[in-house]
Amino acid sequence: MDVSVILSTYNGEKYIVALLDSLLNQSYKIDELLISDDCSNDRTVKIVLDYIRIHNLENSWQIKANKKNLGWKVNFRNLFLAANGKYIFPCDQDDIWESDKIESMISVMEKHEEIQVLATNYIAFSQDGDEKELNQKNNTLDDFSLIKISDFKKGFYITRPGCVFCVRRDMKYYIEVYFFDDCPHDAFFWRIACLTGELFVLNHVTIRYRRHNGTVTGNDKKPNFERKKYIVHYYNETMDMLKKISIDRNIEGENVYSEFLKMDKWAKLRMGIFFDKKRSNILKLLFYIDCYQDRFSYFKDVFYTFSGENK
Repeated sequence: MDVSVILSTYNGEKYIVALLDSLLNQSYKIDELLISDDCSNDRTVKIVLDYIRIHNLENSWQIKANKKNLGWKVNFRNLFLAANGKYIFPCDQDDIWESDKIESMISVMEKHEEIQVLATNYIAFSQDGDEKELNQKNNTLDDFSLIKISDFKKGFYITRPGCVFCVRRDMKYYIEVYFFDDCPHDAFFWRIACLTGELFVLNHVTIRYRRHNGTVTGNDKKPNFERKKYIVHYYNETMDMLKKISIDRNIEGENVYSEFLKMDKWAKLRMGIFFDKKRSNILKLLFYIDCYQDRFSYFKDVFYTFSGENK
């Protein structure tokens, strides 16, 4: 079996048919589509079941309804573990795939066995009826060039959503051994493959990526300081996970490891500020300012270090 597509759904009735049409119209056949519905209270499950029946897809497309809400992170983890294909394509419920998405990505994966995670470009558009394309900087290039993401500090920050990933089946090992429940699947695979030197980006647009106005995650709903603490803790937990992988994969002697060690020190210094009240760490972080996504993020840490909330 070559191709598994995995899809986590929740209250997706409005756009799900457009997605399913784009999957059905792929130039490269999908061997299995695994859908896990996370306790939708709309017509998502019925719509999908009717679609499968009408198009006689019962042998390759299936939907399972969770008995309790797991959250999309755990739901995707379970889907990855259940997938049987050599190449696994995570999928969002409201995007539209270009017809050559699977074919173009598998072609690259077959030619380059060193690639474990391949990401592509996308065109983002709003949920409005006119579907006006949103402004983007670097994600719409379409010249089919292939780029290896080898700078760990830059590669630490995710620049593509998981819905443009193709993940080789071998990567399921990391889900089984290292995954933690609060980790998004795209960040999980992106950072591991960057660390191991197996992350590449294909400059080809493969989906239309729907952006929703006012969409928030559970983390976004936290007060600012609590959200900051949450992110700092998550980054530290991520670095601890990657450290275990670097030992298991014997990456210590490679160039990327020095970048990794710097990022790890950066994460630990930030933990000291937000959880141990070590305000002196903010000066030490000046030597790690290139570890931030941008310099403004460092000054946010300065603000929170001396704010009344960090007592």
